[in-house]
Amino acid sequence: MQDTSKMTPKELMNYRIQLVRDAQAFQKPDRIAINANMFNWMFLDAGYTVARAYRDYKAIDDSLVKFVEKYKVDSINQLHTGFRNIFQLCDALGGSTVYSSEEDVNMNAISEDVIHADEYEELTNDFTKTMWTKALPRLFPKVKEMTPKEFAEASRSLQDYLDARNYSETKLQEKYGIIVDAVPCLSPGFESLFNFFRGIKCLSLDLRRHKDQVAEYCRVRDELLVGSTLQALKEKGDGWDMSQPYDVCLVMLGNSIVNRKQFDQYYAAPFEKVLDYCAEHNKQAFIYAEGSWERFGDFFNKYPKGVCNMMVEQDDPYVLREKFPNLCLYGGLDVNLMGKEGAQDECVAMAKKAIDELGRDGGLILMPNKMVSYPFDMNSDNLKAVCDFVTTYEI
Repeated sequence: MQDTSKMTPKELMNYRIQLVRDAQAFQKPDRIAINANMFNWMFLDAGYTVARAYRDYKAIDDSLVKFVEKYKVDSINQLHTGFRNIFQLCDALGGSTVYSSEEDVNMNAISEDVIHADEYEELTNDFTKTMWTKALPRLFPKVKEMTPKEFAEASRSLQDYLDARNYSETKLQEKYGIIVDAVPCLSPGFESLFNFFRGIKCLSLDLRRHKDQVAEYCRVRDELLVGSTLQALKEKGDGWDMSQPYDVCLVMLGNSIVNRKQFDQYYAAPFEKVLDYCAEHNKQAFIYAEGSWERFGDFFNKYPKGVCNMMVEQDDPYVLREKFPNLCLYGGLDVNLMGKEGAQDECVAMAKKAIDELGRDGGLILMPNKMVSYPFDMNSDNLKAVCDFVTTYEI
């Protein structure tokens, strides 16, 4: 195992990227890498409420610094650096469906159909116009009363957000050698319906009542999204982009409400075009998959080792490894145990078992099996014990 104590931040980040790349390729890495999979918990660990942190970029930066200085994680996904929900912009535009009071340790989301069931055709035929004329005023009612000048002034907070995010993410990379991914991302059309426009309840009904309209929207949207994703991959040339831990991210959150036939239509169809390209041009894809995907695992397992890397949330990683040997797994750390007070030895044993049985010859990135958000999702002593162990355990 290499001694990283004298590495520069750039050398350390390159070393960490190599760890991830080797594991994903089922090549024995120098050691196992660990991904934070952090969400709101790092704010709580730093002494902030969620609402305070999200509305104060200095608090986000402070939380990030304290987190990476205390815990020896190798990577943090870009949308998990704390710059995920732009409360300042939402506040300026008059609120949104996501809110949090100053005392809350969590965020609350209202499931709201900002695009109505009879508006699928409008959304499909003119996405941009429908966003501006239907979705935006419903999300932010105050916008309807704003003058163009007032709207422009309120929207300036978006640039403040981008500047603050870039500052903190650059610090993570250049001072601490932490991997923060910035790769092409394919979030299929179905995901936009699930997460933003229709919500879980309405979309579940639409799959029965308006399935033709859902299918046509997704077909049109995916054609555009897949095309832009493939173009971004082609611009990088063949092989791995060693400035990144993987080459493309595929998002799969709404899979929890679809059956296999619907999965093939709304996820497999757009994913296949990107994964076929990855297999042909030696690219690695990270599939950010919430919920359970065991019933869809054969689709990803048809690709050779080194192509598909899957986040494991609700499924048993040991069962998945037996059923789908071609898939690199991101997981192995159960938050039910990681959040238990005084369980350092048990948590280290859990990490050791995952490494020994799932990752000795590659195929594993250690990661908590859910976005760590609430106070009892994680215990600080447990996390530190696991991180200290992983970074010194020779495989």
